[in-house]
Amino acid sequence: MRHLLTEKLPAAHAPEFDQLRSDLRVNGSATSDEFISTFMSWISNDRLNQLEGIEEFTNREVCFGVTHFIDDLIMQYGEYSLQILEHDYMYYRRQWPHKEWSQLNHLVQRCPIIMALPFPGFGNIHPDMLAILDECLDKDIPIHLDCAWLPASRNIAFDFSHPAIKSFAISLSKGLGLDWNRIAVRFSRKKDNNNSITIANQFDMINSACLGIGIEYMNSFSFNFLWERYGEIYDQSCRSLKIRPTNVIHMAQEFGSGKPLGTRDLLLEKYKSLI
Repeated sequence: MRHLLTEKLPAAHAPEFDQLRSDLRVNGSATSDEFISTFMSWISNDRLNQLEGIEEFTNREVCFGVTHFIDDLIMQYGEYSLQILEHDYMYYRRQWPHKEWSQLNHLVQRCPIIMALPFPGFGNIHPDMLAILDECLDKDIPIHLDCAWLPASRNIAFDFSHPAIKSFAISLSKGLGLDWNRIAVRFSRKKDNNNSITIANQFDMINSACLGIGIEYMNSFSFNFLWERYGEIYDQSCRSLKIRPTNVIHMAQEFGSGKPLGTRDLLLEKYKSLI
């Protein structure tokens, strides 16, 4: 089964996702308010993570996946005015293969930072997360969190109320196999009219079909669905293959090197063998 592990880290998948896609009768009149309301109920039923402080972010807007959230920050600040840590989302390396990564204790004052939670290089919260947050606070650095992997995670204990955090976004792509229907919610402390996400929401530019599909999936699958489906298979596979489990269902690591390993194909194959 080890041959089914991959260097890339595609999102975990389940046959039920495809079945629902084929059966969809989309509500073409779904609104952003309905989507956000469903989203808040969906995330509140998370039983595998301990997330606090979300209620402080009262400005909630729909965006087209977390990548839209990232691109909006790039539009606002420019690529050279955003700090990014090494081993974060591959998207940054593809855009800027020669970019110099920022480092703890050397962050630039008042220069915004974007980072993932969970962090791709570790499949968990970045081990220096608290130190990074405190340095950001000391240096007046706004921090924005990419939480795309959160619905595919377990054992994440995090308090979003840290004052350095200005915004974060959570999407459905990784947790519900919706990479083909990118939709997310951006949470921010206060409203700023001068950005693409707010403009899209103000002028009703959010595709209602995307909203309706997202609502249908959230009503059909829990926030923890992938871990409920594959958790035992994942843990058994990590033990038998002698690889290190992470807190993200679609990722494991090589012992020693820490090399990321994609588990999607392995999980699907082993699940199919049990049914």
